[in-house]
Amino acid sequence: MQQQKANEIAARQERLAGKNELAAAQREAEDRRREGRLIMSAQMAEAAASGAGSGEDAPTIMKILTDTGERVEYGAEATMYQGYSRRDDYFRSADAREASGRASFFGSVLSGLGSGIGGIGRGVAMLA
Repeated sequence: MQQQKANEIAARQERLAGKNELAAAQREAEDRRREGRLIMSAQMAEAAASGAGSGEDAPTIMKILTDTGERVEYGAEATMYQGYSRRDDYFRSADAREASGRASFFGSVLSGLGSGIGGIGRGVAMLA
């Protein structure tokens, strides 16, 4: 039972670590998006200051902004994917720990039953 309890505690810790990994990925993805917005704002300001324009009437600037936005979003989504992947790795490990704990517990129960039955069999053999 102690081994099963130890595995349950370790599994809870791994699940918590997995949740923390995902939360960190979410924060990092949001930081990437915020940085992207700042970069795009600076690009628009530079375009406006250059006299080239910064609105829809400036297709080159719009292309640059679109490309920047797509790269930023790709980076944010990649960060989220990594966070989900790491979380899932922790969760799978936790599931394996719990299964191992259950197997250890049931194995010890069956071993105890086997020893008890063996003892009964030896006692009957001695009486015979």
